[in-house]
Amino acid sequence: MTDATVLSFEEPAAAPAPDAPALPAWAATVRAATMEQHAGNIEASLALIEQAIKENAPEALVLCLQGGVHQRQHQWAELADDNPMMFMNIGVVLFEMGNFEGARDYFRAALAREFRFPNAWLKLAASNLLLQNWFEALACYERAVAMDPNDFECQRGLATVLSTLGHDEAALHHYRTAADLNPQDAEAEAGAGFTLLRLGRWTEGWKCFEARWRLMIRRAASPEYRGAPLFTGKIEELRGKRVLLREEQGFGDSIHFSRYIAPLSKIAATVIVESSPPMQRLMAQIVGVGEQFLRNEPAPKFDHQTSLMSLPLLFGTTPETCPSPTDFGLPYHRTKLHQEEPLVGLCWAGGERKHDPMANAIDVRRSVAREKFDPLFAAVMRAGAGPVSLQLEDLQSYGVKDWHDTMRILLRCSLIITVDTAVAHLAGSLGVPVWMLSRADSCWRWMNDREDTPWYPTMRIYRQKRLNEWAPVIERVTADLMNWEPV
Repeated sequence: MTDATVLSFEEPAAAPAPDAPALPAWAATVRAATMEQHAGNIEASLALIEQAIKENAPEALVLCLQGGVHQRQHQWAELADDNPMMFMNIGVVLFEMGNFEGARDYFRAALAREFRFPNAWLKLAASNLLLQNWFEALACYERAVAMDPNDFECQRGLATVLSTLGHDEAALHHYRTAADLNPQDAEAEAGAGFTLLRLGRWTEGWKCFEARWRLMIRRAASPEYRGAPLFTGKIEELRGKRVLLREEQGFGDSIHFSRYIAPLSKIAATVIVESSPPMQRLMAQIVGVGEQFLRNEPAPKFDHQTSLMSLPLLFGTTPETCPSPTDFGLPYHRTKLHQEEPLVGLCWAGGERKHDPMANAIDVRRSVAREKFDPLFAAVMRAGAGPVSLQLEDLQSYGVKDWHDTMRILLRCSLIITVDTAVAHLAGSLGVPVWMLSRADSCWRWMNDREDTPWYPTMRIYRQKRLNEWAPVIERVTADLMNWEPV
């Protein structure tokens, strides 16, 4: 999982897709009825449902839409003849549509009619998890596992919520149980990998981390690339070869793992780097980059291909053997934007990955409301420095167009205070002092119970002690700013 960046620059346009087959008339009507229902326009939704019936829409879709109307109107008696499976099915449809509150109500209704219904407990748990009701989710997952300990989804779900609540050893046990029950479950194996990495057990963790290629949400990012398989051999087998490195997840991940390019260039004959427009100029500065191309362009000839994020496994990285970060700012001098006033950059929110509900829930947890940063702005000014917003809209107002421009802004700062975004990675790579605010269920790369990190020598981590409780973190940072002296 990568984290998504606060600088959500547009990706290059994809190649035109082939013409899709024509959809039946009822498809547009059903979609319109659903949108009206979500907007609370019940009468309009009912009229569209009637139209969908005339257009011979599938009965199951019509029933689900009608059920949604009854649920909105709290007309429970209209839904079914007290059949828990009907409530369950409607809940599943609402869940898939992203209506987690509505789904939760239907799963509760199903359980009210049949208490011993493990799958309903499982789905109720998942709804609560995505609604960030963690302890309700934990209770539901525990109930589901107690009823059906051989269900790998129940075991994996319990592991996920335990990990979120900071119980990594217990989470690892249940991830492994899920993987034993279903060796094809990539989510369980990847979850175990993330947990092992956070526990500092990197040798085991990097191996499990490769399961990310098989995650449902990442189907588009196939390990195959232009007909070539992902390289899975030993690092020495790349000696004298042309090696293509792929971008894989967020901008922060590319910045983070770019540190492996220089050591790889001492083994491979040529290192070819895939990049995107926002990263192109930044990546061009890395020592060891032989060739670079944009992902929507034809790739140069290569012998093997792998991902930047698979290089820690190939190099056998442990916390004691982390390569130094890439010094992107080497060609530039550290200069002040205003000589008379040192600067402190502040970033309080990351981007939102709305296409992935679980990742989006993490995005919400890692971000801080702007008004909660007010004490930090005030403390920076009391310290005799000027606060600089590093949020995307403000960077754009400075004329920033890509990560190279962002680098020039960060190099002018004496300190960066940020939540866990790509800004933290770039500041750490540049050697700028960075104070990073981390959610309680921190990203796997920061491990547990540490204020420092082997990845970035100039980074200090301020961790939440409880989920969503940012006030104590802000207080600690504010207090430290009182003793901070600009350099």
